[in-house]
Amino acid sequence: AMVRAALDPLHITNGTGNGGTLGWDIFDLTGMEDDGKEDGEGNNDIDDKTEQLRKRSEKLRASLGEMEGTLWTKLAGYHVRNGEFELARSVYEEAMEKVSRVRDFSIVFDDYIRFEEGVIEALMEMMNDNIDDEEDSDNEDMNNNQDQQKKEETLEADAFSTTSSQTMVKDKNTEDLDILLGDFTLNKKKNDGEDDINADVELALARAENLTSRRPLLLNRVLLRQNPHNVGEWLKRASLFLQNVINASCNNDNGNHDQEDGTDTSSKDAINSAIGALEEAVQTVKAPKATNGSPADLYEKLSQVHEYYNHDIPAASKVYERICQPNPEYNFQDVDDLARCYASWAELNLRAEQWDEALSVARRAISRPSSYQQKIHKEDASSWNNSINTLNKSNNTKVVKTLYRSNRLWNLLLDLEESLGTVQTTRDAYNAAIELGVATPSQILNFASYLTDRKYFEEAFSAYEKGVHAFPFPHPGAKLLWKSYLLAFQNRYGGSKVARTRELFDRCLEICPPDLCCEFYLSYGTFEETYGLTKRALGVYEKMCTSIPNNIKNNEKYSSYQLYIAKTIKYLGITATRPLYERAIAALEDSDAARTCLDYARVEASLHEMERARTVYTYGAQLADPRRDPEYWKEWHDFEVANGNEETFREMLRIKRGVQAAFSTVNYNAAEMGAGAPKVDTLTDDQALQMIEEREGVKAKENETIGGFVKGKRTAEMKDLDEVERRAAKLRKVTAGLVAATQTCEDDEEEIDIDNLDEGDANEIGGTEELEEEHNDKGSKTKGVGQSTTNPSISVQGISTKAVPDAVFGSLASQIKGQ
Repeated sequence: AMVRAALDPLHITNGTGNGGTLGWDIFDLTGMEDDGKEDGEGNNDIDDKTEQLRKRSEKLRASLGEMEGTLWTKLAGYHVRNGEFELARSVYEEAMEKVSRVRDFSIVFDDYIRFEEGVIEALMEMMNDNIDDEEDSDNEDMNNNQDQQKKEETLEADAFSTTSSQTMVKDKNTEDLDILLGDFTLNKKKNDGEDDINADVELALARAENLTSRRPLLLNRVLLRQNPHNVGEWLKRASLFLQNVINASCNNDNGNHDQEDGTDTSSKDAINSAIGALEEAVQTVKAPKATNGSPADLYEKLSQVHEYYNHDIPAASKVYERICQPNPEYNFQDVDDLARCYASWAELNLRAEQWDEALSVARRAISRPSSYQQKIHKEDASSWNNSINTLNKSNNTKVVKTLYRSNRLWNLLLDLEESLGTVQTTRDAYNAAIELGVATPSQILNFASYLTDRKYFEEAFSAYEKGVHAFPFPHPGAKLLWKSYLLAFQNRYGGSKVARTRELFDRCLEICPPDLCCEFYLSYGTFEETYGLTKRALGVYEKMCTSIPNNIKNNEKYSSYQLYIAKTIKYLGITATRPLYERAIAALEDSDAARTCLDYARVEASLHEMERARTVYTYGAQLADPRRDPEYWKEWHDFEVANGNEETFREMLRIKRGVQAAFSTVNYNAAEMGAGAPKVDTLTDDQALQMIEEREGVKAKENETIGGFVKGKRTAEMKDLDEVERRAAKLRKVTAGLVAATQTCEDDEEEIDIDNLDEGDANEIGGTEELEEEHNDKGSKTKGVGQSTTNPSISVQGISTKAVPDAVFGSLASQIKGQ
């Protein structure tokens, strides 16, 4: 009843599947009841329970789930407690071959190891007990020998007193012989017992070591039972067997050889086991369900075992022959898997230095149309046709039918044709790939390079034409093909066929996207500079500037304008760049346009056109935020310090404040603000004003301005900033003396004359006395720098002249100097 309850899954899982302990308690009690029985008692009950446990094990495994390993250990423990060690070992071995979970395997294996360790400990204890018994027996023997010697001495004394001494000696010798024979028999029995124990200990140690070494294979088998289509685990299993071959070879190096060829039996067995595992794998793994690898890996590994371990090239080649045929034994799902097998087969023949076989395999791998077969050279026509016809007879599967479009096989074939084939077969192979539409840009480039090396230039250009036709823009390979095509054509003909070269460039630029045309324009312009006309070269650069969009990376549009301007300066002179700068400023983005304004202003300053340079700075100021472009304002600041006066400097500061107000609502991140960039050191406004005053020889009133040339106190009428700027403009016009008479208007926007103002008008502007003082100061400052006063009749004196810079004349400067 207890066994029946234990065998009931509901009792084992406590009826809920939550793993109750009732069944396990019954198993423990059943094993403990037999511990106290004598040998021969209850054998029938044990056999019945064992038979029932075995019959119900499969049924229990389906319902126990994660408790399967525990059940196996309970069954093995039952046999261990009954002293049936061999049955316990068979249960453990069967459990490790049937469990399908790593957790259950760990439970069974750990319990198996503990069992073997317990056996070894028991045998060691028995050996120690025997050693102690031997020591005790040796002590007893010593005592017996001492008593025997005393008896012998007494007998010898008595012998001298008797008359028949010969008889006494004979009895004594017989007794000694009996004693010696008796000791020898006893020692022989003891030695036999010790040998048995030592043999048992060595056997137990060997079993434990073997079990430990088998653990990776046993665990691998568990994983394969979980998923038999795991290619990676099958390969790992073969590697584990081959690891034993490596270990055996290390032993052979120490001189332990069992065969004449140096390979012992264990190595042969390991190699055969690896081959058997791989053969089982190719029969078990299904291509649609394959995981953790490709089925082609199994065949490659199987061929490598024959090649590297058995050193059997024909056997390795036969592995590939089984699948590289019209009706392969394995149905691959992916074309690339079958292509890998063909490629590996050809590489095997190359390693074996079977060149013709390798080329034949590559040709067999691809089915070609009959039109291509007719182009094959006569010396290779028979082998090609035979292989192709054989392959075309029975292409039943989709994989075999589409194999001829595999890039892997075409790359292999083209490489072998270049190395082992003839020029004609190589050309036919490349042309066939292009006609079938399986050629890649790299293959076309290789074909053109192959023809160029052998002086077939026009055929190489024809290959380029086919390539650019097969891979038009925006294909990624189109740019590479066109660049190679144009470069090869220029290297071949140089300037001898200028019209044809221009036609190629025009064709390329006509279909090239704007974001990829920069390099072609540069090459075109360089060609025109070298072999064509300067006007055409500048036209190419101008077209490049207008074709490149603004959203391109790396500021290519700005760089193109810089190049165009540099080429114009080289050929036409610096004055011809003014319209180019204006067009660049209008076409570029704000940041690039501001940089162009700086370049334009430098050009004008180099020509001593200060007013034009100042105008350029003023125009570019609206594009440069002082927070993001401090270099722009620093350069303008330095320009005004070097070439301006107080009035122009004030104007620059006014514009800067206006730009800051315009950009005040714009926010930037740290990267756009130039975080981490070095700080630009500039003069403060007071320092710059002081420098200008020292250069002009005047001194400004300290009570009129406060830091930044802004008045510290304003009237009620001057609170509005626009009104202040308007009044400042009127004062500048008065001090310049550009208007002789004044006119009054309602909005006071026209120029006025300080001398003709009435009292009301003077008060409106800010007081007559203040205006007169400012007028006198302005007049003294302007006179100090050699400018005219308000009276237009006064003539200007002290005017100096300067030579015109050579940059104005451009390339004509050298001719003028020569004249």
